[in-house]
Amino acid sequence: MRGCNVDVAAACKDIRNSFGPDPNADPTTYVACWSEDEVLDGKKCRAFVLILRTGGCRWARVSGCSFCGYIADAAKEVKEEDLAKQFAAALKRYQDEPVFKIYTSGSFIDDTEVPASFQGRVLGELSALKVRRVLFETLPRFATDEKVRWALDTFKGDRGIEFALGLESATPEVLRACINKPCAVDDFRLASERIRALGGKVRLYIVIKPPLLTEKEALEDAVSSAEAAKGWADTISFNPINVQRGTLVERLSRRGEYQPPWLWTVMEVLRRTAGLGPRVISSPSGGGTPRGAHNCGRCDRRSLERIERFSSSGDPKDLDGQKCACQDLWRDQLDLEDLSHGPFWLDRRSGTRGRALSGKD
Repeated sequence: MRGCNVDVAAACKDIRNSFGPDPNADPTTYVACWSEDEVLDGKKCRAFVLILRTGGCRWARVSGCSFCGYIADAAKEVKEEDLAKQFAAALKRYQDEPVFKIYTSGSFIDDTEVPASFQGRVLGELSALKVRRVLFETLPRFATDEKVRWALDTFKGDRGIEFALGLESATPEVLRACINKPCAVDDFRLASERIRALGGKVRLYIVIKPPLLTEKEALEDAVSSAEAAKGWADTISFNPINVQRGTLVERLSRRGEYQPPWLWTVMEVLRRTAGLGPRVISSPSGGGTPRGAHNCGRCDRRSLERIERFSSSGDPKDLDGQKCACQDLWRDQLDLEDLSHGPFWLDRRSGTRGRALSGKD
């Protein structure tokens, strides 16, 4: 683990003192919504995605995870009537997709971020619209027996609710010293077991390449985390880190001390975890750009297409067959990075030790 002299908790808190909810954000407007591919009962379908603008993740308002900049989407104050206006406006774009994903910058079932009465209204309206499955994110602490049972009883869709939990890593030291997560691994395990026992589905997020890990360490940690959590999840979603504003990852990147993972790494993680049992997927945010998982630029699109096909099919053969000269550079980095002195920054387009992320990237 590199950069062990970095106090991640103190750095995240320091950043939060100068970067938080957008003071100019309109609390009546949602952040974004769109339709995307999804899989339900083993068949491809469409999912409607809505990102609500709330007051922000409770943890992010005081410190936050080292890679997450979604607090920038939050507003200083959001009332229930504001959320109602956002939801009504988004429903005008809803096109009968069977899966409905509701994201906030934190936890949908945190009553201080999203009032319980509005949670009930959303689940009730989506039931009336004949949505088959709802997915939302939550920290483990909010997924109590009472809250999970209430949510499952309130939503009437025939495929129930998928609770998405940001485990990130099943390695306690990585969770604490690299990610600054406000939960322990056991918190996620217990919440997942509780949700599944009550009839809900669980999607676990695992990140690829949190700060302070080498490329090889990150690859191995993602694989071992999935292996450790395979018994608690219905779906494991691998999220390659992308460089977001107002984060420790961005600070390190500008100093030349962090670079997002290779797409080769993402494909290798998927290949090695495909047979674990849960459905395994990945949708790299910012993939193919300097701020997201990327290769040399020449093969990025083909890599992303393979990842997308695999995420739909679950067949690791969909990851095979790609060749590019930069794969040798990737292998060299896995083999040699531990021997280098100081941060290892490789310009993947030229194959040389390169520059850090600039403000223009």
